[in-house]
Amino acid sequence: MSEEKQPMVSITGLWVGTDKNQKQYMAGNTGGVRYWVFKNTNKKNDNDPDYILKISQNIKPKPDTKPAPSEDVADDIPF
Repeated sequence: MSEEKQPMVSITGLWVGTDKNQKQYMAGNTGGVRYWVFKNTNKKNDNDPDYILKISQNIKPKPDTKPAPSEDVADDIPF
């Protein structure tokens, strides 16, 4: 049985940051969720993960930036 390739979906961009101990991490967000990627500093075996993905509540979600509907916009536009 052959495996079919599954399409990949972008969830968020990640930005590199540095913590107070000068260790780098990556972070990004989607709505109310914040994503964090840390190097696994407790790696003991080759089969242990190289990085750990964690999620938390996004304390400062981005405001809704959709423009208000204009009177010029036709009512039949689906978005």
